[in-house]
Amino acid sequence: MGIIGVDLDETSFDLIGPFFEWHNKRHGTTLSRADVVRYDLPGLIGCSADELQKRFEEFNTTNLISLQPMPGAREVLQRLAEIYNIVAISSRPVNLRDTTLQSIERTFPEVFSELYLTGQSFDTKIRHGRTKGTLCRDIGVDYMVEDSLEHAREIRTASPRTQVLLYDYNGMHLWNQLGPLEIMPEGVRRVYTWEEISVLLEG
Repeated sequence: MGIIGVDLDETSFDLIGPFFEWHNKRHGTTLSRADVVRYDLPGLIGCSADELQKRFEEFNTTNLISLQPMPGAREVLQRLAEIYNIVAISSRPVNLRDTTLQSIERTFPEVFSELYLTGQSFDTKIRHGRTKGTLCRDIGVDYMVEDSLEHAREIRTASPRTQVLLYDYNGMHLWNQLGPLEIMPEGVRRVYTWEEISVLLEG
């Protein structure tokens, strides 16, 4: 049985929409998904990574457990779980493990066999544990569904066996677009819907 690694936020769960809606009401901002042209939320919001983590933890107290799945994610993952071992690999802070497990069990029952958190700060350059790439290598992940181009590159470097499906929901994940002089890393394929992922992995 092959192993699929799946990212959580903006791949399995819609996080940015609900978080921005809460943040706009709580802090008087006017943020929208279209503002996220690179995944640097502290820079976008204009606060430190530590301050953003505090705000996210406040958001978490009532909202994180009720996040909705990205379109098609639940149905496709339930089918894939019948033929693959599926693990969740997220850069969420480790102190969100219990809430994350509750949300996974609520939204994706009997899909994920394990949850791995890298313990990464909201500062994308700081990690307190293993990276997604080293996790993929150590676990033996065959395919990783990921929405971050930065993480996709790191995964391919650390775990050459892992093929990365770069999730770009209907072309609206502006933060994972290539620059004018960039090329897609070898072993990384852009996908636009969970049904497309289904076709690729169910055969």
